[in-house]
Amino acid sequence: MKIQAVKSRKDGFYYICSICGYVFEPAEHDGVAFEDLPEDWKCPRCKQSKDKFNKAYY
Repeated sequence: MKIQAVKSRKDGFYYICSICGYVFEPAEHDGVAFEDLPEDWKCPRCKQSKDKFNKAYY
């Protein structure tokens, strides 16, 4: 699976699901930062919990 960095982030990192590779984009979630999502939030692709996401740097 090819993973592409999200160049729109100015802070130098993004969050990616360790199960399916989904890249979290705040713009797709009404501008809400990953850290501000509720604890019961699930990956929209594979429905895994927030703790399955890893911070990735580019």
